Amino acid sequence: MKKTLIAAACILSAQASFADDFFIGIDVGKSYMKVDGDRSNDLTKNSNLSPGIRAGLINEDYRIYGSLIGHSTSYKDQGSKTDEEIVYGQMTANVDFFLPVHKQVKLFAGPHLGIASASVTVDYDKSYNDSDSDSDSASGVVYGGQFGAIFDVNKNVSIETGYSHSFTSIDGDLEYKADGKDVKTDIDIDQVGRVYFAASYTF
Repeated sequence: MKKTLIAAACILSAQASFADDFFIGIDVGKSYMKVDGDRSNDLTKNSNLSPGIRAGLINEDYRIYGSLIGHSTSYKDQGSKTDEEIVYGQMTANVDFFLPVHKQVKLFAGPHLGIASASVTVDYDKSYNDSDSDSDSASGVVYGGQFGAIFDVNKNVSIETGYSHSFTSIDGDLEYKADGKDVKTDIDIDQVGRVYFAASYTF
């Protein structure tokens, strides 16, 4: 994993000298997770808004930047009388290439690579378990791509909408007892999709 991040950092450093301006931005979106088992629909339905921040370098042809996003979601298991919450975050290096379609509008697409982590907390029904809750976490590599459209409000301010899709190597599980039985909750997150809206300021 360290070698992967070092390689990504070297790529960004090598390209940084060709970029013109520094920019920062914030975004908010809606995410979904594809996980092992039959919980994906419930985790998507109950997903909270997903905030993010970004900063990097930009010119007329492309931008290179780092981004940090996170979100949480929940799932109620009627069988074991538990409430499950997953908190997910990812930090990536990104490259987007631009395709102008209008004086103030351009399309973009590009890859990303980084690290991701997820934690799961299970709260118990008192009638089924003497303990209040258990938790565990796992981490792994994340990679994928993003695409969308950017509207330049003026020389410094831009807004955009886009979609990103990530594949992760997060693989873990949390074992606990409920109603006297052994229960295991997977933290195997295969994919994460996100629709978002962002605003950026270029210096």
